[in-house]
Amino acid sequence: AAGLFLFRIFALPIAPDAPHFSTHGALFEASSWARLQAAIVETRETGHGYNETVTLRTSDGTRRTARAIGERVCDALGRPRSSLVLATQYKTRHG
Repeated sequence: AAGLFLFRIFALPIAPDAPHFSTHGALFEASSWARLQAAIVETRETGHGYNETVTLRTSDGTRRTARAIGERVCDALGRPRSSLVLATQYKTRHG
């Protein structure tokens, strides 16, 4: 779901996987990206999920507000990692 959301919002060609995490920073406004990164770190460390309102900017400059929801998921070896889910945008702001 996160992948399709990102592809649709940023008019990216549809692919089997979401854009690599290292490229996500360019999709968010700086303050949203900073909050989201902090939330991901906290989730990995504490196991408490996050639910953040974030602002993304599309390739044409349109700002979209979305909900970023994440929870800690452990791999087969018990190592924690975060799972990021982006819900459908719920507001478009121009400018």
